[in-house]
Amino acid sequence: MSSEAIMSERLADLKNALLALKATGTAGFEGFVRITLTELTGIPFRLAASGLQGGMDGDATSRRDAVSFEAKRYSGDIQRNDVLTKIVDLARNKDAPDRLWVLAATTEVSAQLASAVQETGDQNAISTLILDWTAPLPLLAIAAVAAGDLAIDFLSKHCDPKPDRKKIAQTFEDISTHPDFGGLLQNLRSNLNVSILATARSIAVNKAWRAASFGSESIARERLGQTLAVNARPELPPLRSTQRKQVKGSLQDGQSIILSGGEGHGKSWLAAQICYDHEGLALFASAEEFEGLAPRDLDDRLIDLLIKQTGDVSEEAIRLRWRHRFAAWRSDPPAYSLLVVVDGINQRQTLRWDRIINGLQERLQAVGGRLIVTARPQFWQKTVSPGLTFKPKLIDVPEWSPDERDQLLQHYGISLDWLDGATLHTLRNPRLLGVAVATLPHRDSAAWKGLTTDRILMEHLRASQRENFEEETLTELTGRLGTHAKEVLERVRASSNEPPQNFEADSTAVIETRFFRTLSGPGGAYELRDEGLTLALGLHIDRPAVAGPAIWSRSRRADDTLNRPDLCDGPDR
Repeated sequence: MSSEAIMSERLADLKNALLALKATGTAGFEGFVRITLTELTGIPFRLAASGLQGGMDGDATSRRDAVSFEAKRYSGDIQRNDVLTKIVDLARNKDAPDRLWVLAATTEVSAQLASAVQETGDQNAISTLILDWTAPLPLLAIAAVAAGDLAIDFLSKHCDPKPDRKKIAQTFEDISTHPDFGGLLQNLRSNLNVSILATARSIAVNKAWRAASFGSESIARERLGQTLAVNARPELPPLRSTQRKQVKGSLQDGQSIILSGGEGHGKSWLAAQICYDHEGLALFASAEEFEGLAPRDLDDRLIDLLIKQTGDVSEEAIRLRWRHRFAAWRSDPPAYSLLVVVDGINQRQTLRWDRIINGLQERLQAVGGRLIVTARPQFWQKTVSPGLTFKPKLIDVPEWSPDERDQLLQHYGISLDWLDGATLHTLRNPRLLGVAVATLPHRDSAAWKGLTTDRILMEHLRASQRENFEEETLTELTGRLGTHAKEVLERVRASSNEPPQNFEADSTAVIETRFFRTLSGPGGAYELRDEGLTLALGLHIDRPAVAGPAIWSRSRRADDTLNRPDLCDGPDR
């Protein structure tokens, strides 16, 4: 007998065994579908109660793993209306966050009916799967054989007349040798293992997305807009342990959190670490993600982020299922809370962040979710905080402590003896330390002994341009610094009593960077920080060298200029 004839006979044996089961009940065809789905998905199923079943012949034991199925065993054609009505009934009577409708049949389902099943499921936010008897290798046969001994035992016990167990086992063995069996089984498992099918699967895919995003500088830059590769170098000493414990404790207490700190203090890095470690779904969004967004459109933006960061394709059927999941979570929150991180809101200062954050808080609170926002303190206190309708937990993110800075320098092989006190103080800023480490060769004393604060700041400017830390371009910022330096010098020459470093903002935006600091009180007054003034004077004196290496030696010249304004009596250069 040919291999094709043997396979045809084995499939006929399996089909006859399935038809020898009762159509309904725990010991019937429905029960067989239950154990098959359980084996394929890892989710325990139970049969629905007899009588009006609300579209379900079986239902997952755990509501949070809810996979509902319809099991039809026919030897003839399946009536279209009978099947589609079941899907609509399921949608009407089942409000679980995750729903799957499976048509398991011992006959072939036509292409027209299969298309109608998928369309009806999509319209009702329900995933669908058809396991029918289509040649040459039926999906229902593949699913049955994949269930292995559980399916063999079930058929041996419940078929009438009872088959020989060894014969059933041999039937399963022969079917599994079909050359298409492995590939079709893999496709079948994939169809049952998609993100939109179950929250647990969404979490797994989202964790993989986070692992890739936070594990590579290039991927982080592409996906997140900056190199937040917090998991790329696990060999780094563990730091920020106090703040991380504080944030995680506040999240467990149900609080939303504001991470507040000066420029370059590592707010984004800390937020990324918390996001990476989160057990449930976690979304990381830059301020740019909310540009041009009205608060009423927040639901759609959250769904966009969920689809993107769980590996799904943004199409209406997927969006509808996420909307249903969100609605169901209001009465049945997921086991692990949804976390949303909004990073660097001060980078888009014209947005109404108070309204956006109020809207996010309202939506997340309704589903047991949590919110983390990173912002610079002056912008938060002056512009955003007064408009909030709730009180989040404010956590300060300081610069590195001297011990933390020294641990990092020593990790990179940099001796503290190579650096003067001013440079060591500057390197307490996490971003500036990162810029120095990325720019200079490690374990090279000559490179580090020549390092000045100005050189670090100039490299910081270039890094800010690459990473889009600031809205101003490098040319615009250095131009503004040079203009302010000129005004400072004119003030010093005119009057030694006037505070020389205060200015009025020419816009409503709060100015708050490494080089500028807003002043307390109403209005847009701000001052040029000392280090900003030093660099500004250097740029003003030596403007043609901004793009070159001459910044190495500019610190002393700038300090001398501030102390001796007569040095600038000549024409500007």
